[in-house]
Amino acid sequence: MQGFNKYYPPDYDGKTSVNKLAGKNHALGSRASKIKDGILTVRFECPFDMSCLKCEKTIAQGVRFNASKKKVGNYYTTPIWSFRMKCANCANWLEIRSNPKDTTYDVVEGAKKLFATINDGPQANSVVKIGDDAFSQIEKNRSVMLEKERNDQIIRELYQANKRQWNNAFESSQKLRKAFRMEKKAIQANENATQAVSDKNSLHIPLLDVAASDKNTANAIKYGSNLEEDAQRSLDKRLHSSAFTANGNSGLDLDYTSRALDTIASLADKKSGSFDISNSKARKKRAVSVKPKPVQPETKDAKSTLVEYSDSSDES
Repeated sequence: MQGFNKYYPPDYDGKTSVNKLAGKNHALGSRASKIKDGILTVRFECPFDMSCLKCEKTIAQGVRFNASKKKVGNYYTTPIWSFRMKCANCANWLEIRSNPKDTTYDVVEGAKKLFATINDGPQANSVVKIGDDAFSQIEKNRSVMLEKERNDQIIRELYQANKRQWNNAFESSQKLRKAFRMEKKAIQANENATQAVSDKNSLHIPLLDVAASDKNTANAIKYGSNLEEDAQRSLDKRLHSSAFTANGNSGLDLDYTSRALDTIASLADKKSGSFDISNSKARKKRAVSVKPKPVQPETKDAKSTLVEYSDSSDES
């Protein structure tokens, strides 16, 4: 990055870096003074509450130190880091190391943890150093070889399957394109049907696909009764019932049977399209005949009254 607001002497030729011009041997400055030994000064925050073993002062979680960070080992391929700093009260050296196995930190020197955590175990302070032990190195190499053999077998199987499937690229492409076209047509037909339902019912919300449970629920709904089926069911019940009841009366109601037969015949005429309600018995029963009111004959008293009234008018 180009340096801004920095002083460049007149004899600066631009061949050296700004850090060297300022007398710095590293970009991190004094933090990297021990970088040759693998030590870098970092800002370390205490991960838990602990107590110094020398002055017994409590160091709360979150207190920050200028610590020396150094790699001290590996847990498989994960490095184990050591953070070494001084106590602010007594200048006692404290060392904390990362624990990749239990995903926590361990106090190694100069302090003790005040509160135990669920990750603390019998192997909390163990450090795995791969490379120092010859047997560990052999086991690591053996596990790597076994993993490589398994991966090679999987790759060979995938290669053979791919070779069988794409032996004839033209036919495979035809099959795929045909399947894609059929799927596209089905999706388009479904979208058109859904849009038609939305337009018919003036819906402005997205509709989901039809499910099997929706069909079963719709088939279970009964919108009213079927008159023909009810009449036939009632007639069968009457015909198959006992001819005589307990009190000696006939169990077969002929009037009810005739009405049921008339209902079935009317419904059959409706279906055939030749039904005439004016000729049905129900129409005849409901027809009302209006008879003219008879004229009452005049009585003798009324006639005599009219005669007397006419005679009196002539005399006057």
